[in-house]
Amino acid sequence: MLARGETDSVCIHMRVTGQCTHVWKKKYDRVMGKARQEQINEIALGNGRLMPPARRAAKSLSRVDGHSFAVGNHGGLATDVETQYELSREAKKKLFKDMNLTGDMLVNVINVIEALKEKDKKRRSSRGDSSTDFLGLVHNSSFHNGLHMEIWTKEILKLVNQLRPKALILYKDGTGELLHLKGCTKPGHIIHSMISMCPLEMLLKDENFRYGRRTQEAMPIGEVIGHHQPGVTCSRFWKYFFAAADKIHGDQKNPLPNPVLLNTDNCGQYQNGWIDALRVTGQVTNRVMWNNVTLLILFWYEYQISVGRPEDNQKIARTAYTMFEKLCPSAIHACRPHVCGDGKDWVASKKRLPEVKNLGDRLRSMFAHVFNQMTSLSSIRHATTILTHAILLLQRDEIELPSFSIDSPVHEHHDEAEWNKHAKDMRAELDRAADCLYIRDTVELKELIQTEMEVNERPHCQSFSGVQQVDEATNYLKQRKAFVYAYLSSINLDNSTGIIKYHLIYDAIESDKGEFIPITSGAFQKEVELPYPGGRIANEWKCDSAAQYLKRTWLKSPALWSYAVIHLLREALQCHIYGNNCHMEGVIGNKKKQPDRALHCSEPATYLESQWESFEEKSRTFVANLERMDGIVNRRKAAAAAATMIDGKKTDDAIENESFMTEGAMWDSKQNGGHTPELRLQNSLRHLFVNKFGHSKFSVWHKFMSDWIAENGVGDLNGMGKSNFNDWMNGRRHLNTDKKIADGAVKGMKHFLEVYEEEKKEKKNDDEE
Repeated sequence: MLARGETDSVCIHMRVTGQCTHVWKKKYDRVMGKARQEQINEIALGNGRLMPPARRAAKSLSRVDGHSFAVGNHGGLATDVETQYELSREAKKKLFKDMNLTGDMLVNVINVIEALKEKDKKRRSSRGDSSTDFLGLVHNSSFHNGLHMEIWTKEILKLVNQLRPKALILYKDGTGELLHLKGCTKPGHIIHSMISMCPLEMLLKDENFRYGRRTQEAMPIGEVIGHHQPGVTCSRFWKYFFAAADKIHGDQKNPLPNPVLLNTDNCGQYQNGWIDALRVTGQVTNRVMWNNVTLLILFWYEYQISVGRPEDNQKIARTAYTMFEKLCPSAIHACRPHVCGDGKDWVASKKRLPEVKNLGDRLRSMFAHVFNQMTSLSSIRHATTILTHAILLLQRDEIELPSFSIDSPVHEHHDEAEWNKHAKDMRAELDRAADCLYIRDTVELKELIQTEMEVNERPHCQSFSGVQQVDEATNYLKQRKAFVYAYLSSINLDNSTGIIKYHLIYDAIESDKGEFIPITSGAFQKEVELPYPGGRIANEWKCDSAAQYLKRTWLKSPALWSYAVIHLLREALQCHIYGNNCHMEGVIGNKKKQPDRALHCSEPATYLESQWESFEEKSRTFVANLERMDGIVNRRKAAAAAATMIDGKKTDDAIENESFMTEGAMWDSKQNGGHTPELRLQNSLRHLFVNKFGHSKFSVWHKFMSDWIAENGVGDLNGMGKSNFNDWMNGRRHLNTDKKIADGAVKGMKHFLEVYEEEKKEKKNDDEE
């Protein structure tokens, strides 16, 4: 228009949205005020157009004179940036000189591999060992089509052989961002698949485990480093690893047993590689068959436990485990935090459909509870039933509301008695649905297993059977109405209308007092004309994509993630077993936090040298700890018995203190680990505060409880500040962290709950008198 002379000027209106993406398409919403204005000015001048803020800051720092500020201390003197860089370069040069390294990465790796073999020879000869098998650290290395190295030592294999008769339990997880190669196009391109073990699990039985805390360290036993690690690669590693261990053992007439369990993540490559490496003829071929067979055995085992005597539980578990050993080479368990994390990430993903995003925090809260329950319950029947019920709720088109009239009672909040009654009824229905999954006859079990094994050698015919195996429970729940608790919250007499609040209940848990509490994600409301005849309305929870995700990803393979496998192993072997892979996560996290990480991870040669030293140190530490472990355990047991026995009876404080010596604290009365006790405590607090204040202002709740705990001096609220308390009560805390609440905070809140309720009852009795 300006070119044609139709107007003299154009007015352009700009609307600031509060966020800018620039060329990098990243939201820089944390930059505010003066810093934000400076950023905008830089972009306008063209100085920062191709750089995000972090890179611009680094560029600005590089312009500063290196002698103008100090960054450390060296020899008692302040060290400037240039001196620090020079010291780092000198340290690297010295390391390369000591290891005879050159500028060629491949040459360096080969030189270090040979040097480590010579070191191994000298070490063995110093101990009177003249053997030359399995020298050094690196085995089955390859540099074609990417890097591949398998690292372990003969000393490690000897330790593994000693623990295999004691029920060997291993942990495996992968990580990136450790070793970087020149020429790799992205960070984390090289995968480190690390394997470790927790010696206490094998060395101490349940009765002694509580007294062995900190007597042994985590024990890394091997690692696979490479660009590509499919199931075939994982299988090859385990085959060579255990073949070497068997060769060292040497007694073919009395072979060592397979490991009992591999705790890993949800990686199918790790699981399939493990099964393929350990299986023999007649056993399952992959994770699909493993899940299908294990699921049948667990359904049979739980029925036998339900009808048997408590004193026969171990005998029944041994029978079930014997059947399992015959068909499966070893147990697999997908780490609980990994499973829960996958569910959380799916909901939070930006790729989700609008129906998922519309439910928002409601769906996140539901997923957090369902995933927590299904991975922590010792019964696979109840775990799959809770998951099935959640899927059906997400698939229902309509739900049914009861009738209301002007004379109906009005509640600003739910009625406690009706609330608990709905929870009790729901729990009874879920229990009946779970009972449909029992396999009651041993002959039926063998026939079902035989049917499954018919396709064991035909992978193209195999499919997970989880959905089919829970069909009876699914059909039972489909015939029932959705669990809805509705009440009239207000009435407008002028126009004869009312507000109905209703909760869609997806689970019910038992509180510490034995009451059943419904689990929902908040109330929906609907305005109706009174009298309201009741009837069907649209289901606000309808979300087909979420239901399909739960069904196709998790319900199909429950044996892989269920805690029931760990429970069976504990009962059968009478040993303590961690039910997650956090042990391996701790090993990886510790490795990444080492101060010399940058020096040793600059190239493969230096990394191999550091790993050799680490394996040597861990082996020596293991032996030293093993020699003194029995003495420490015996002293702790004797001290505990002497200090806590008064007139032949343990004090309450002694019983509580012994429970703190058990790893994975916070077990409830039914031996269900995890966050279940926290959920019960949360719901009990919620009911107390709603009845007292009549609202859900968590800040008011927190202040009231905080003042009460401070005044009484029992426990504390460390780690449970106002914001954390809000997240916890909203069901969002475990979306951000898998850590449990601090013991002091749990103790304070439980004491508040118990004593406050007692004082309330006493006051009520006094008033009545």
